[in-house]
Amino acid sequence: MEEEDLRRRNAPAPRRAEGNARKSPARLIVPLFILVIATLIAREEVPAFRDWTDRMVAPQAWKATQACRKAAVAATTQPDYAWIIEPGIARKTQAGYFVDDVMVGELDKDGINHHYVFSCNVSATGEVVNLSRPDRAG
Repeated sequence: MEEEDLRRRNAPAPRRAEGNARKSPARLIVPLFILVIATLIAREEVPAFRDWTDRMVAPQAWKATQACRKAAVAATTQPDYAWIIEPGIARKTQAGYFVDDVMVGELDKDGINHHYVFSCNVSATGEVVNLSRPDRAG
């Protein structure tokens, strides 16, 4: 009996493969959830990250949005002093893309800040077909 007790004490502990297998997916849930939330926040708050994700997910729509942004900045009265406030949203059409809600800001000669909202039709080849500039947004 003493030998049996001695053998039990010196024997390695049994491995619990089932317990480790059950814990590993649970360990990944919280970090993956945090990663998804951080990605969504970065997409909204960091324009370069939004551009990168758009370029990776939908390259043709990204090209259309870029073409509309360039045309919108060029259509301002002082393109050298204009900037993009909102990048716009590209929607697929039969002939290309309709890019809506591109907001551009500029300073006039008196130093007053003006915002304009543009929309564009962009062909499938990436050329801006027409550009609309409504009245000032504010």
